[in-house]
Amino acid sequence: MQFNRFLSFAIVCLVFVVPVHAFPPGYAVVDTWPDAQNKYSLAANGASINNGNAATGYLQKRFDDNNGGWCKVAMAVKWSESNGIKGLGFLGGGKENCDANPTLGYSLNRAGDIVGRGRDLVTYNSYPIVCWSESPACRFLSDFGGPQGQGEAAEINDRGEITGTVLVDGFYRAFKYSHSSYDFVPLGENTSNFGVGINEKGTIAGFALDSDPGKHSAFLYLSDRNLVFLPDPFGGNSATAIDVSDNSDKVVGWAKDLENRTRAILWQRSTTWPFTDLGDLGGGSAAAESINSSGVIVGTSTIGLSGETGFKTGGYSNVTPRESFKNTGAGINTGTGTWHGFIFVDGNMHDINDLLLNRGYFTVAAIWSINDNGWITGVGQYDNDPVGIGFVARPV
Repeated sequence: MQFNRFLSFAIVCLVFVVPVHAFPPGYAVVDTWPDAQNKYSLAANGASINNGNAATGYLQKRFDDNNGGWCKVAMAVKWSESNGIKGLGFLGGGKENCDANPTLGYSLNRAGDIVGRGRDLVTYNSYPIVCWSESPACRFLSDFGGPQGQGEAAEINDRGEITGTVLVDGFYRAFKYSHSSYDFVPLGENTSNFGVGINEKGTIAGFALDSDPGKHSAFLYLSDRNLVFLPDPFGGNSATAIDVSDNSDKVVGWAKDLENRTRAILWQRSTTWPFTDLGDLGGGSAAAESINSSGVIVGTSTIGLSGETGFKTGGYSNVTPRESFKNTGAGINTGTGTWHGFIFVDGNMHDINDLLLNRGYFTVAAIWSINDNGWITGVGQYDNDPVGIGFVARPV
């Protein structure tokens, strides 16, 4: 009897001390937009998801041009499980027609404030925009006291702090926007640099262009105003920091290797900021785009063909994680079927499409964002249709 009690106790202890294998859960697609059969909507992209499981992104609306043709205009959107997709309108109260000023949603915080990029069709310049939660209309961020110049707002945190990039005196400058004022990242006035991600502490991740054209260096601007250049994993080729964990101890992004392939990179905080190449899904190229509080990383990878990823660094409009690749409007070369979204957990990279319980004819090409609940958003496509489709999926 005593032996049986001891055995039972030992078994219970073993149950509790054996570590749980953190294999990723299955995922279910909650919603996609636009409807593949909706001829009045074109390509779409889910860019960011907050901890309230609401997402932002953009879709391209189709309008008749009154001359027998048609046009497409991008419009920022907000998605929630209860309300579905909601258009945030165009800049300047623009009408819904071919003359509308387009908007793109890149990031939203828990309050529902959305930031991104908008275009003024008078000057054809693109500016940082903000869509406050109490107002459905998007407005130029420069209307709130910032410098007049091209740029975009890349990310907003729950404290309302924003990072992004604006053009000042001929150079792009990474900024932190807070309390209606700009604070520029101290990287020099005569070099272009870009703010891409900001965490809840106000730490900014981004990159700075080098004097050598086509090359750039990843940086982290800590909330204590300490500027850190992250080591280049492949010896001076190019590196970009995309997202930083809320405790500022992990940074994800990508770097070019010596064969000019893009590799998904994780930097971890120490005196030397050691890095890890996260691998790929078999095609030789990958990029890490987002990390949550549990250290789960998501991004995109080629699955069968190696080669140029389509990353561009020549101008601000092609360097944020939301527009990193060619053919953004139609996803990431989704017509080739060679790009798949990945989730990296427990030291391994997994194709998210292998985890989708209700995949059907839908393929996830890229995951741009993951929240602390494990919900994800990004872009995909239906089989035999090259049009990019925004989506939201949740762990099950």
